Parts: sequence; C-alpha cells; structure tokens
Amino acid sequence: MARLIQFFDRPCCGPSAAQALSDFLGERLGDEADVRFHDLNTPGAEPVDVPAELIAHLSGPPAGPLPVMLVDGGLVAAGAMPNYLDALELARGERRASPVTLPMAGATGDGGSSCC
Repeated sequence: MARLIQFFDRPCCGPSAAQALSDFLGERLGDEADVRFHDLNTPGAEPVDVPAELIAHLSGPPAGPLPVMLVDGGLVAAGAMPNYLDALELARGERRASPVTLPMAGATGDGGSSCC
C-alpha cells in the first residue's frame, strides 16, 4: 500500500517551499507514495481528509505554523520543510520524525500573522 504524503501551506510571500518539495517527492517516489499538496489559499473543488494531528497542530494555542508535512497522517515537519534527502527518508519511513516547529516570521504570538 502506498504511503500518503500531504503538504498543507498558505503561501503569501512568493512560491511555496512545500510545493517544490511535494513536486520533488512526487517525481522521485512515483507509485511508492501518493503525494498531495494543499494550498489553503485556494478553495478546492474536492473535499480533503484532514488528519487529526494537523487539526491539533493548527488549533492549539498558539496555532502551529505552516507549512506542514504529514506522512500517513503523522506530522513530520512544521514551520520549515526538511531538505530534500531528509524528506525522502521520512516519506519512505526510513527515518523517524522529530518535528521541529519554528515561529513564523511576522507571527503575532496568538497564531496570527502579519506576513504580507
């Protein structure tokens, strides 16, 4: 069964690093994984299953930063994306995740942002 790799981001100041990483993993992993990027700025026509860990991450006081990377519903990166080789290992399950969350630039401390 293919792993589900999901990225959620709300880019506001240029291209998304999560989108580029998603594209890389999609090409590299092929049928090994189902890689999906979700731009939270763009209303979708299709429903998205949102993992419980993402809901907890975004709803906790303060709300956790974006972008996030999830592997089979488990949060593996938040606030900053891993480098391509680390992400490939995480996606293949060759390495256990140790999520590091970083404050988002321009964060107001209450989960809000003054990014753009």
